[in-house]
Amino acid sequence: MKNKLLEYINKNKEVTIAAIWRDIEEFRGEFNWDSGPNTIIWTGCSAEGIDGLIELLRQEEVFIKEVPFFWYILEGRMLDYPIANNRNYRSSKPHWLPISLISKDECVRQGRMKLDQKLKKLTGFKTK
Repeated sequence: MKNKLLEYINKNKEVTIAAIWRDIEEFRGEFNWDSGPNTIIWTGCSAEGIDGLIELLRQEEVFIKEVPFFWYILEGRMLDYPIANNRNYRSSKPHWLPISLISKDECVRQGRMKLDQKLKKLTGFKTK
């Protein structure tokens, strides 16, 4: 699953979770991908899909970027929760954090990262 996700993200350069959910049937499941307490990234994911994306993030093969919710409107799919302002948003009620996943090469191309910075701020995941 991890390799399929990496191939898809590298091919498309930057994708929403809605696009992955639409195009990779094995990504669909019964679990929520949460960023923290009451911060939902996406619902209806497979455990293998979530684990694959988290591993890719930890290995710094792909990176997260917070995006405006209208990206998901353009995909024709969004979650029915209030929008979280950022990944550090805390609330007593569930909120949705719209993100995109970006390939490492695309991050470099967009000038979003220098190879020595590794985008630790965007991933939100501690590595090593």
